[in-house]
Amino acid sequence: MEVIILPYADKEDLEQPKKRNLRGALSKYKNETLQARESDAWSKAVVDQYENH
Repeated sequence: MEVIILPYADKEDLEQPKKRNLRGALSKYKNETLQARESDAWSKAVVDQYENH
C-alpha cells in the first residue's frame, strides 16, 4: 500500500503573480543630447570602418 500526500493549495497560491512593468526603468541613464545623433550613428560607423577597403 502506498500513501501519497498532496499539499492543499489555497486560492491565493493559485493566483498568478503580478507582472512588473519595466517601462522607464532606465530613464535616469538617458542622454537627450545624444538622441538626435543616434539615428545616423550606425551608418557613420559603417562608413568609418569600411571607407578605406
